[in-house]
Formats: sequence, structure tokens, C-alpha cells
Amino acid sequence: MGNSEFENRGISRTYHSLFEKVDWEFIGRQRVNNDKTESKALKNETVSDVLGYLDWAYASEPSDQLAIAHKALGPSRIIRGVLDYKIENAESPFLDRSVIEPFVTYTTSLALALYQDPPKAHALDLINQYRQTIPRLSRDHRLFQGKVDHIDSYSWHYTHPELSEKTANRLAKDLAHEPLLFIPLAHGGVPSGLDVFLRYGDITKNRESLVYPVRFSMHKKEDATPRLTDEEGDYLQRMARGRHVVLFDDDSANPYGTMSRAKGFFRELFPKDQSLRSQINEYAR
Repeated sequence: MGNSEFENRGISRTYHSLFEKVDWEFIGRQRVNNDKTESKALKNETVSDVLGYLDWAYASEPSDQLAIAHKALGPSRIIRGVLDYKIENAESPFLDRSVIEPFVTYTTSLALALYQDPPKAHALDLINQYRQTIPRLSRDHRLFQGKVDHIDSYSWHYTHPELSEKTANRLAKDLAHEPLLFIPLAHGGVPSGLDVFLRYGDITKNRESLVYPVRFSMHKKEDATPRLTDEEGDYLQRMARGRHVVLFDDDSANPYGTMSRAKGFFRELFPKDQSLRSQINEYAR
């Protein structure tokens, strides 16, 4: 099953970010309360739960702030669950290593489609198709029961649309509207990363850019390096040809040196002449 089945390129129409519709004071209060309570219910939410929240969100009034929050954060939470699942079950007989890349790519394509806030019927159809397709990629249905954390307050702050808009414009200017292989570092860099990626596509009208999230969580998951299989590394090497590689994270103020280590890792993965830059939301280095 090849990557061509699952599209994770640019956008198909004018992009209007869901993060622009979020009432940041309302969601901030919810976020702070979640951080303080860390209730059992929140800790035990699953990929299946998140898909259910998205069903509810698209069936709700478009102006409902909680529904908008689920639309804005739900897709990245599914990616979080899938990345954790493929890492934790890498040796499982139920998960064929050859389908891991399509597994991640298809989940990312769902997230990109939902971030474009499609009409209710189309969104619900996409979610149902995902539920039906995933069992074809993995015979282990535990994916849907995998635990999915909430975004923390720190990452939420760096997901603000003003920062993402500045970053997308900077990339468009610096990289002359050329195609990207955009790699958001999970988990914190995924929500804002997908927003930046879609904004870049809207600004440049470039349909040849690709996005592929990679988990590298030095603090919460104790990842020593970005978590890629050999097959995923081969895929990224192929997709980098003719594209600028952009490593993205939401902020640079962590004490673990995540971005500098990630850049060193990917410098080794790609050819020496590969265009590669690291990008923090709002500025590059």
C-alpha cells in the first residue's frame, strides 16, 4: 500500500484556520483547569474518544466554542495517538512495518482535511472512512483504545494563530514559495505545525509540499532521537528530493535542546547538499 493512496499535500481550497475562530480566553480557562485537575477521565481518553468528539463537534452549532476547540485540537490528538501506537507496538505481529508510513500519512491526511473545516456531511464521512480504513492497515484494534493526552498550556500558548501566520509568511519569503517537506516534531509541534503548513500552502498556492510528523519528545517520552523506522527514513529521503526540508517545533525555550538534536539527526539522514532548516513558531534559526 503506497503513499499515493493518501494525500497529504497542500490544500485544495482557500484555507481559513480554525485557530482564528477559537475564543482563546474560553479555551485558556479550560486548558488551565485541565492542567490543574488532570482528572482520570482526561488521562484515559482514547483515539476512539477523540473521533467521537469530532463526530459531536461537526454535528454541533458552528459557533459552539467547545466544538471549535475539538475541531482545532482533535486532529492533532489523533496523530499523537497513532505515533505513540506505532512506536509502542513496533514489534507487534499485528503491525506490519511496511504499512507504518501509510498509517501515519493517512492519519495526517485526515488531520489536514479536517483542519480545513469541511462541511458537516463531508467531515463525518472522512471520519467514518478513517474508522473503516485503519483496520486494513493494522489487525490490532487496540489503536482505537490507545491513550491520548491533551495539549499542555505551554504548547497551547505557542499555537496562537498570530505566531503561525508570521511563521508561514517568513517561510514563503525565505524559501521563495518553493515546495517543502515539512516535519513537525511531535507531540507539541503538531497542532501549530499543521496550521503553519496549511497557511504556507494558502500563501504560495504550492501543491507539491508534503508534511510528515515525527515524534521526538525528550522530556515526556524520554526519546533519545526522533522516532523513525528505517522504512520511514527511506520514505523521507525520497520525498526530500526537490523540496526544502523544514523541521518545525512550537517553541525553543525547553532546556533539552530538542531542536538542535533533531537537526543533527536529520543532517545525518539526508544528503549533505539537502536544503534543511529548523523553524520555531515565529522565527527560524
